[in-house]
Amino acid sequence: MGKYIFLIIVLIVIAVAIVNVVTQLKGSIKFENVSSLLKLNYQAPSAANNGTPSVSIGTSTVKNGGAMSGGLSSPSHPVATAPAKPTVTPPPGFTAADLSPFYGDVRITSLYTYVWYNSHLSLSAYGSASPIDVSGWTVKSNEGSMQIPQAVNDYNPSGLSPSTDIVLPAGGRLDIYNTTSPIAKNLRINKCMGYLNNTYAFSPQLQCSYIPLYNRSDISTLSGNCQSYILSLGSCKSPSASSLNSFSSEPACVQFLNRFNYASCYDKNVNTTGFLTNQWIAWIPGMWLFNSKHDRVLLLDQNGLLVNEYTY
Repeated sequence: MGKYIFLIIVLIVIAVAIVNVVTQLKGSIKFENVSSLLKLNYQAPSAANNGTPSVSIGTSTVKNGGAMSGGLSSPSHPVATAPAKPTVTPPPGFTAADLSPFYGDVRITSLYTYVWYNSHLSLSAYGSASPIDVSGWTVKSNEGSMQIPQAVNDYNPSGLSPSTDIVLPAGGRLDIYNTTSPIAKNLRINKCMGYLNNTYAFSPQLQCSYIPLYNRSDISTLSGNCQSYILSLGSCKSPSASSLNSFSSEPACVQFLNRFNYASCYDKNVNTTGFLTNQWIAWIPGMWLFNSKHDRVLLLDQNGLLVNEYTY
């Protein structure tokens, strides 16, 4: 009898060890009933079990010299599946292999074309979480094509800023005109860009962001005439040479008026949040080969794959 008790104790120790190991597997093996697992039932030797004592662990039975069977469920792990991508139907004349990875992420939103002057093309970025480099892409019509150029990302008043690729974030926009840039550069619009209209004949004029260059208290010590003139200046406007001469006897007024230009605005605001906008402007001068009545215009990426189709 002592021998059987000793065997029961050994089996209990083994059962506890099994429970500890299973616990460390952090649930990779499931039990149908944990509480029943811990129940130990001793069965004395009998004819039914061939004279061999046994211990029941839950619904599992361990016989002397034998293995445990039953009571453990098979590991169950859900299989992760990638979300299905929406099916894209290529436009007529194209196959799925002709579509760019950027298909639909950049679109031609408007196109106005004339024989020689005032042609205008707009591109807008949609949907993509990552900014998209569009320089080197091709705009192709039934009659010809043109390539999207580079532009100055941050135009320094020195005029020495180099051109780089145009990179559009989601919501970004590129406007291209067939007129000429008076500074021979394409530009990313910033909040001070409107002041360049006072010096250069841009066509169309650059966007004015109505950014204030002073507080009311900054001019309170100037003469009444000087304050009135400053308050009369419209947004993004610089004083004329004749106006500056009229205040020549008031150096403090002239000094203050000299801040109404691109360089002063740039220096004051270049490090502020949102100084650079997500709008770009570029010029491709000359006659664009788009039909003035109806055409199909394709936007192709750097590998010649279709990004967008625009018909009119």
